[in-house]
Amino acid sequence: MSLTLQKIQKAFASLGHTLKDLISGKKHLRMRILLCLMLVFALMEGCIAYLARPGKKLDEEVLAYKDTIQKYAGEYGILHDTDLLLAILQVESAGGTNDVMQSSESLGLDPGTLEAEESIEQACRYFSILESQGNDLHVDEDTIIQAYNYGPGFITWIADNGGSYSPELSKEYAKEKSGGKTVAYVNPISIQQNGGWIYSYGNMFYVQLIHQYY
Repeated sequence: MSLTLQKIQKAFASLGHTLKDLISGKKHLRMRILLCLMLVFALMEGCIAYLARPGKKLDEEVLAYKDTIQKYAGEYGILHDTDLLLAILQVESAGGTNDVMQSSESLGLDPGTLEAEESIEQACRYFSILESQGNDLHVDEDTIIQAYNYGPGFITWIADNGGSYSPELSKEYAKEKSGGKTVAYVNPISIQQNGGWIYSYGNMFYVQLIHQYY
């Protein structure tokens, strides 16, 4: 059990004792209610932070490429994105194909054309371009992450629609690009959100997939 979860469990126990003391005490009713609400909201904030953390570990096959990612991320000025690039590799292939970052298409090549190291180099080059564009247009990081899947046009589109990523905007963009055509997509995230489908343009849940690991 993680230390954070232990702290949350202890906090629940402490909250129970505190509430009991407040309710049975002689303090003014409004003050007791206010204190109870403050304790509940503070605990809820801690629980949300715990649940929102990246919940999955990277596969060993993915971690085996960390040095290669750092090499090319450093060359393209995005060494600070190493953990994010590892998460992208995890989602794209889990290290199970030659084109580990699925970056062949960003060069106009057929899917799966590049070998592993070529794929990583191209992914780092491509992500550095996306990040530079995103910074110039003042969009947030999630927009840049989704653009790795949708393409650079998504960055411009978000910049023209508020400047910040949201799942709703990702869905709207995919709907526009696909003409509303949907395909089955069986994934825990999609099943929870809509029963198991995506629009037939990229993956509108790409950011959520990445944040499972980052």
